[in-house]
Amino acid sequence: MEMASKGVKHVTLELGGKSPLLIFQDSDVENAVKGALMANFLSQGQVCSNGTRVFVHKGILPEFVEEVVKRTRAIEIGDPLLESTRMGALVSGSHLERVLSFVDQAKKEGATVLCGGEPFVPSDPKLRGGYYMTPCVLGKTSVDSSMM
Repeated sequence: MEMASKGVKHVTLELGGKSPLLIFQDSDVENAVKGALMANFLSQGQVCSNGTRVFVHKGILPEFVEEVVKRTRAIEIGDPLLESTRMGALVSGSHLERVLSFVDQAKKEGATVLCGGEPFVPSDPKLRGGYYMTPCVLGKTSVDSSMM
């Protein structure tokens, strides 16, 4: 950044993750929902560039949230080797506990759990040793939240 400040240069900086998605009022809501779901749940959300914060214009917020919650509830959890599965296990038990603690912290800070955020036990006995949780959507979060 210092080197770029000596002249006019295009700069891209990684500023610590928590990558925001901005959904404007004139967005194609269908496309925005698809993008938000991919950005949040790809690799069970275990990618540093996931779009974990989604800022949606208030004019389309109700429609957007309704569709995101509906599609999140429909995410198939299970064996990632199956074509129908869209979400596998988290990487470890300690990571699962950490993610669940983030959900608890968000609730303490006033967020609303719109869906998910709970441990999940797959019906397939082969998967019962995995560290699964239901995909979570939080609403009414604050930009002052420690989760940001």
